[in-house]
Amino acid sequence: MSDVSNSGISAQQSAGNDRQETEDQSFNDRYVLLDEASREPFRRVEYALKRANGQVEFGTTDEEGRTHLLSVTKAAEQIDIFM
Repeated sequence: MSDVSNSGISAQQSAGNDRQETEDQSFNDRYVLLDEASREPFRRVEYALKRANGQVEFGTTDEEGRTHLLSVTKAAEQIDIFM
C-alpha cells in the first residue's frame, strides 16, 4: 500500500448526507478517493486509514470511490490513507 499524500491520489471529504453532526458537536465523515490526473474515483479499491490515535481501519471503496463512514470524534484529527 502507498501513502495517498505522495501518490497522485487525492482524498476528498464527502459532502452532503455523508457528513453528520451530532447534538454534542461530534462528527463522523467519509472520504472519496480520486485519481488526481483523471479525477475518476477509485472504485472497489482496498485501503487502510490510520487515525490520529494510531488505530488502523481497513476497507474497500464503493462504486463512487467512497470510504466507509468513520466513527465519531469530538475533534478534528489527522487521517492518513494508504492504498
